[in-house]
Amino acid sequence: MATEEEPQTQEQVRTAADVRLDALEQEIAEMKAAHAKQVEELMEANRSLYAMLQSRPDPTPEPTQEPEQVPGPDPAIAAMNAALGIKEV
Repeated sequence: MATEEEPQTQEQVRTAADVRLDALEQEIAEMKAAHAKQVEELMEANRSLYAMLQSRPDPTPEPTQEPEQVPGPDPAIAAMNAALGIKEV
């Protein structure tokens, strides 16, 4: 007996889980694309800020002669002493 066997093509049955997985994969791909775009925008902004910072002249402060501050009485202690009626000697 010569029987011809036809190759059976099995149609792939898609379940609800398969459909949901496809939707999630699409959503993840969109999120990755949005994230990559945002990272590129931030990197470009960072580059421009860095370039602006580098183009500014370096402000070197001129040395000034400031008088040395002599520590005086602490205003908090003076207020407390005045409130308590304590006179400093």
